Formats: sequence, C-alpha cells, structure tokens
Amino acid sequence: MHRINGVVTTNTTTRHDTDYIPVSPMIDGKQVGGASGNAVYENSLQVQRKYNGRIKEMGLNWKIIACGGINSWEKIDERIGRDVVGIQIFTPLIYSGTRLLRELRTYIPRQSR
Repeated sequence: MHRINGVVTTNTTTRHDTDYIPVSPMIDGKQVGGASGNAVYENSLQVQRKYNGRIKEMGLNWKIIACGGINSWEKIDERIGRDVVGIQIFTPLIYSGTRLLRELRTYIPRQSR
C-alpha cells in the first residue's frame, strides 16, 4: 500500500505574464512552455492555501513543501507560517547561484540551524 505523507504544491505555470516573461515561444500560434520564479508566486501562494484548507477539511496529516517564486526571506516567512514543513527553491538558484542560500542562512535563527 502506498502512503502519502505530503505534497509539493506548485512550481511552474503555463500563464505567460508579460511582466515577467516578455517573449514566450509559440507553436501554432499558442504560447508554450512553463514559467517559474516571480511569475508564479501569487498563484502558488493561493494554491498552497487551498491545499492547506482541503487537507484540514479531510483530517489528513499531510505536510506541505512550498515552492514557486520563493526568492527571499520575506517570501519564505510568508509561506512557512501556513503549515509548511519545508520550501523548495529552484529558479533563484539558477540566476543567483548559492549566494541566495548564504543570504537566506543569515536570517535563520541559530536554534533552527
């Protein structure tokens, strides 16, 4: 029997917001490919809230790993406060490298390390 202990909420979108992605590839007149980073943050947060609510309604003990547009301590703090046990950071690492991790580490309280 398979057991589910948690979910990773969202990390990409097919919505091509020109504020974040000015040029998207087109196939047969339709935008293709996924967008990540800042382009998904607000939608990702909304999806995470829906998952939290549904998990509670069903009485499940599932954990959530938040992802999608998380690129600062402020965004981590906003997500962690919603029954989240971890975060996934991907796109910012591509653009900032491990510098982002060093910056984020300075904000983590010493007892949490």
